[in-house]
Amino acid sequence: MRSHLCSILLASSLLLPTPCGAGAAQPPASESRSPAPVAAHQGSEDVCVAPPGGRSDGPAALPRGEPDVRLLDSNGWRGYTVGRSGGDFSSLQEAYDRAIVTDGNVRIRVAVGFDAGPLMLRNRGGKTHWIYIQPDSLAGIPRSGLRATRKHADGMYKIRGKLTRTSFSEAIWAEPHAGYTRIVGADVSIPDDRTQRAHSHVVRIRADAGGVEPASLEVTPRKIILDRCYIHVPTDGTRFAANLVGFYGRDLALIDSYVIGGGRGWEATKAFGTSYSPGPLLVENNYLATDGINVFLGASEAAHNDWIPSDVTIRRNHIHKDVAWHGNPRLLVKNGFEIKNARRVLFERNVLENNWVDAQTGKMILLRAEAERGVCEDVTVRYNRIENTPSVWDIAGMDEDLALRSLRRVSIHDNVATRIGDNADFGEAGAILQVSTQADQPIRNLLFSHNTHDDLGGAGLAINGMDSTGAVDCIIRDNIFDHGRYGVKRDGTVEGTASLMAIFGVGNYSWDSNVGSDFPAELYPGGENDYPRRAALRAEFEDAASGDLRLRVGSLYRTGGARSPSDGVMRGADVELVSCLTRAVDDGVRGD
Repeated sequence: MRSHLCSILLASSLLLPTPCGAGAAQPPASESRSPAPVAAHQGSEDVCVAPPGGRSDGPAALPRGEPDVRLLDSNGWRGYTVGRSGGDFSSLQEAYDRAIVTDGNVRIRVAVGFDAGPLMLRNRGGKTHWIYIQPDSLAGIPRSGLRATRKHADGMYKIRGKLTRTSFSEAIWAEPHAGYTRIVGADVSIPDDRTQRAHSHVVRIRADAGGVEPASLEVTPRKIILDRCYIHVPTDGTRFAANLVGFYGRDLALIDSYVIGGGRGWEATKAFGTSYSPGPLLVENNYLATDGINVFLGASEAAHNDWIPSDVTIRRNHIHKDVAWHGNPRLLVKNGFEIKNARRVLFERNVLENNWVDAQTGKMILLRAEAERGVCEDVTVRYNRIENTPSVWDIAGMDEDLALRSLRRVSIHDNVATRIGDNADFGEAGAILQVSTQADQPIRNLLFSHNTHDDLGGAGLAINGMDSTGAVDCIIRDNIFDHGRYGVKRDGTVEGTASLMAIFGVGNYSWDSNVGSDFPAELYPGGENDYPRRAALRAEFEDAASGDLRLRVGSLYRTGGARSPSDGVMRGADVELVSCLTRAVDDGVRGD
C-alpha cells in the first residue's frame, strides 16, 4: 500500500533551513516521534524525488534558520501536577511560576479536562531551563509529529481567557523576557460569554504595550512552542478575535495544531499573524481556518529593520475556509496568505483551499510591500496546492500614497492552482496573476516559473497589469496559463507583447517557454513559447476534467517531449512532486 507520508530526496536547491538553537533532541519514552514518513513519486513506491538537478529558487534567499522543535528527553526532569486530587497545585499559573524559579527542566502535567484559566508566560529572569506543560495522560492526543484536531479536545486541558468588565484577557500571553516553554495538548479559547464579543488575541506572544515594538531585542519572548493545541473561537461571527495566534518574538513555533475562528470586527480575523518579529518563526503542519486572512505577515510598519518579520517558515499547513461560511454577513472574507512587510520567508508544501469575493476580490495569495517603508523581499513560494478561488496571485510593489517600499527577490515556482473561478457563487474568475508596479517603485528580481494553472472557464485573464508602468529583472517562464477572456492585459493597451512591455518595461522582463491555451500567437512573443488551443492543451494532462493536471506520459511538454522547455525539466509545475509533497498535509503529518 502506498504510504501517505513523505520522505524526500532533495538536491541542494531544496535543502531546508537549519534549526536554530541547541539542546538534546532524543524524545522521551513517554512521547516518541512518529515513524519516518515516506511517499511515492515518479515511479517509486517509497520516496518523493525531485527532478534531476532540482529547481532553481532564483533570486530569493531562504530563511537563515528556523526554531528547533525537537522534543527533549524529559527523563529525570522535576515534575509538578495540576488540577487533580492530591496534586501539587490547583492552579496552572502557580505551577508555572514555581517552575520558573526551579533549577533544571520541569514538566507540568495538567489533569485532562481541567479548566486552568488564563496563562501568563512570566519573565524568566535570565533562566533558560525548559518548562513543558502537557496533559497528565497523553493517550487522548496524537503522538508528536501528528496534527491535533478538535476531536482531541476531550483529551486536553483547557486554557481560557479571563472575562473582565470591558473585554477578555488573552488565554495565553507573555511578559518581557518570557520563554523556554512548550505548551502541549491544550484546548485554548476565550470565555464563552457573548456579551463581550470583540477581542484582540487568543494567544499573544508579545512583550510590548499597545502594539509598539519593545526598545530592545533582548526583552522579546523567545523559544516558545505551541504543540498539538486546539485554538479556537466560534466561526459563526458571534465572537471575534483579530488574531487567533499572534507571534511577536524570536524562536517561536506553532506546530501540529488546529486553529479555527472568524468574525467581522474592527479588522479581519487572522488565524496566524505577526506585525513585527526578528524571527525565526515556524508555522508547520497546522490546520489554519478563518474567514479573514489565514496567514498574515507584517500588518504595520516596523520602527527599524530589526523588527521587520524575518526568517519565517510556513510549511505543510492546511489553509482553509469552510464553504458553509459563504454568505454569512457576520464574516469578513479576504485571502489565504498575505505579506505586507516581511523578508526571508519560505512558504512551501501548503494546501490552500477555498476563497471567494467579499471584503477583497478573491485572490488567494497577496505579496505586497504595502506598509510605509515596508519590504517584501527574499520570499520563496513553492510546492503548494491552491484550490477553488476566483483569482490566484497578487504581487504589488506599490500602493497609493505610500513610498519607500521594496518588493524584490521573489521566487514563485512549482505551484498548482485548480478550480479557478469554478464556483459562480464565489465570484467570476479574475486574474491568475495580478501585477502592480511603477517605474519609481518597481518590482525587482521576480522569478515566476513552472507553475500550472487550470483553465478560467472563458472569464478573467492570465495576467492583469493594472496601472503598472515598470519593473526590473522579472522572469516569467515555463508556466502553463489559460487565456481566459483577456489574456495578458494592461488597461488601455492591446493584449500580448504590447501589454507585457507596458506592465514591466522594455528590456526589464523575459517571457520564455510558457504555454498559453487559446493565446493568439501573433500578439505574443514567439521563441519557445507555445500557444495551443484549449482542447489540445487539456489533452496533454492526465485528466483535466477531474482536476488531474499531471502531464501525461508522452506529453509534448514533459522532459524530452517535442516541446519540452530549454531548462530540460518540464513545462508547468511538477504536479506529481507537488502532490507527493502535499499529501501529508491532508493527513496532518509533520516531518520528512
